[in-house]
Amino acid sequence: MYLGGHRVDDRDAFITVSTDDDLSSYVTIRGHAIVGLIIPTIDAANLTFYVANTSGGTYYQVKDKDGSAITITASTGGFAVSTDDLTPLAAYRFIKIATSVAQTADRTFTFLLKV
Repeated sequence: MYLGGHRVDDRDAFITVSTDDDLSSYVTIRGHAIVGLIIPTIDAANLTFYVANTSGGTYYQVKDKDGSAITITASTGGFAVSTDDLTPLAAYRFIKIATSVAQTADRTFTFLLKV
């Protein structure tokens, strides 16, 4: 099934940062719990997250209580992060991923969800 430009199945939500871009379309978590994020092989970059309360709303960067952006440093090899690293996203339904460097190819990230 496709929602908001991204594919969703029973336990995963897929989101893509397109070639020559540094921001994904949004993914809808639909009230599911995020249990992990699979990061594909990308051009080395820091990942940050933007959230909104509606799909067409204003997206705000997720920051910690000290005002620092929640960041995952990603090298060129693919890897996965767990719930512990994604806790700040738990309260939000609509999420975008930003990369600090425009990507040289489409990069599809997979949020693993608990139904």
